Amino acid sequence: MIRRTLRHFTKPGLNHNRRKVKDWLMPLLPENPVIVEAGSHWGEDTIWLGRYWPHGTVHAFEPAPFLYGKTTEHTSWMRNVHRYPLALSDKVEAVEMYLSGGHNNASNSILKPKEHLTEYPEIKFDEKIIVPTITLELWAQQWKIPRIDFVWLDIQGAELRALKGMGKLIDTVKAMHLEVSTQEMYEGTELYPEVLAWVKARGFKVAMEEFAKGQFGKGQGDLFLQR
Repeated sequence: MIRRTLRHFTKPGLNHNRRKVKDWLMPLLPENPVIVEAGSHWGEDTIWLGRYWPHGTVHAFEPAPFLYGKTTEHTSWMRNVHRYPLALSDKVEAVEMYLSGGHNNASNSILKPKEHLTEYPEIKFDEKIIVPTITLELWAQQWKIPRIDFVWLDIQGAELRALKGMGKLIDTVKAMHLEVSTQEMYEGTELYPEVLAWVKARGFKVAMEEFAKGQFGKGQGDLFLQR
């Protein structure tokens, strides 16, 4: 929801939205947080997260090849950023990814577009590719990562699937930023009430909510959670 064109790759320059997120996160995270960002796009948010927590580690997931290349290009100089050309889900498999084009390349999803097609007719989905998925639980086991402090998921309707794939690792999380939907923008996506109930059942409370045009504007918004 708050992706923007990256103009300065060597500075963590924050717009109003990112500054608000940063101010919220600062007292919640340790000096050396483990951060997972999925849907890194061009690396816009990856950069400022890595710069404001230089003693932490940012793990950026981006399965779309072109965007993974851009994330790599823009963050290759950052020693505390690791990149993965993988999609997060609740199982390990190879799935179709629907690539967005036209006026926007940030709506790629492993779920088939549905109401997104009518809400945003200027965005086209004319290409599909096969991408690998992984669960955060398995990924953490493979990389010997014992905790995740902050999770940022902007993966177009698959956010709850990624959370369900964390297993007991969810218990280590201090804060989350999730994109949520009030409409079935993609087929099979869990809607806002279901996502909210799931995270609340695991000890999270809502810190902030932001929707595009009022509570139900265009069907998508950002949900900020903390323990």
